[in-house]
Amino acid sequence: MNAAQGRLRAALSVSGPGAGWAWLPLMALVGGITGGCATGSAVNPVAETMASLLGSTPDFSERAADLPYASMELTAGRSSALVVLAYIQGDDPEYTYWQSSNRVTFQFRDGRPFATAGLEGRLLSLERLENDLPTPQGDADTYRVRAHWVDPQDQEHVAVGEAHWACAAPASVELPLRTLELRRCEETIRWEGFGRQVNVFHLSPDSQRVWAGETRQWPGGPALNWQVARPWWSATPNADAPPRDAP
Repeated sequence: MNAAQGRLRAALSVSGPGAGWAWLPLMALVGGITGGCATGSAVNPVAETMASLLGSTPDFSERAADLPYASMELTAGRSSALVVLAYIQGDDPEYTYWQSSNRVTFQFRDGRPFATAGLEGRLLSLERLENDLPTPQGDADTYRVRAHWVDPQDQEHVAVGEAHWACAAPASVELPLRTLELRRCEETIRWEGFGRQVNVFHLSPDSQRVWAGETRQWPGGPALNWQVARPWWSATPNADAPPRDAP
């Protein structure tokens, strides 16, 4: 670890809204690169990739193409960022951790949002009960879900519901670095006491990996949408198809 990375680790390891989470080994954490100036002709690659989640929307595709790390474009509420994978834990289930420079953390379970920390309101867990989950090839299945969250007024809530899973035939989906044929799968949840919610996931028809999604952080909560730029499930960044405009 060089001196800049050491200072960065120290700055980010201060307790804050994410306290109580196991802190992540810091390799490369990135928020959306927004406006600002760099001094000198050379920019420290660690410093260059660090920025807060802000409302402006730079060219994430160009930024992702420049970075060799697994990354995705992510929108939480009205803020967007390019985030880089910080940590992977486990295999079945697989947990991935993504973090911005202002300590906003997103935890995904098997490619789907599981928890957040550092936002106004936070998702503590979003569980799809394993015994009821649809098979990867299933076109229609019903299962139970459970959401646990703290709202922006710091009130804690728990909701349970019944989800229905249905997928369409593969169709072309444009992602930050490539265009793929993906299955659009809708997860319709009828929450007990919180109404109806429809989440959308775009899956590879072969690997069943989730490449993109449009969801809510909790019942009636703010949006949480993402598109994978460089996948983390392959030893190479060009899994499943070559990126557009690849050298």
